[in-house]
Amino acid sequence: MQSRTERFLDLSAILTGASRLKLVGTGMVDVYLRTLDDILSPGLVDAILHSQPGSSGGLAEEAAIAKLLSDDPKLGEILGRITLLWYTGSWTVLSDGWRAANGVLPKDATHVISVGAYESGLQWTIGESHAPGSLAQGFGSWASEPERSSV
Repeated sequence: MQSRTERFLDLSAILTGASRLKLVGTGMVDVYLRTLDDILSPGLVDAILHSQPGSSGGLAEEAAIAKLLSDDPKLGEILGRITLLWYTGSWTVLSDGWRAANGVLPKDATHVISVGAYESGLQWTIGESHAPGSLAQGFGSWASEPERSSV
């Protein structure tokens, strides 16, 4: 049987399209799982982690997650927020509709998880960049033309 962390990692890989290795490399797996437990309650997080099929990583699993995203108003919105969490390093408040249907969660507020989470956001990897202000560029670097991407 898989641990909660392993299930969260499998789910996150499907939601983000990033490999498990890339997600582990951010250093945020445990931080994000603790964040979800803190905001949503462990029982709701466990429901999400057990809503996914096995961990084969196949197309059937991706289709099942896509169905949850579109067909399950309670879990689908949370899955979308988990995806945003990985890309931005921020929790995005659940919608008013979700709150009306499921109740207000005391810690459900839009916020950056930490500086490390912001800097580790997948948005920077995809953009072949880094979080503004996170890396020193060196004096006068602004005067040089940027390197062209090989992608």
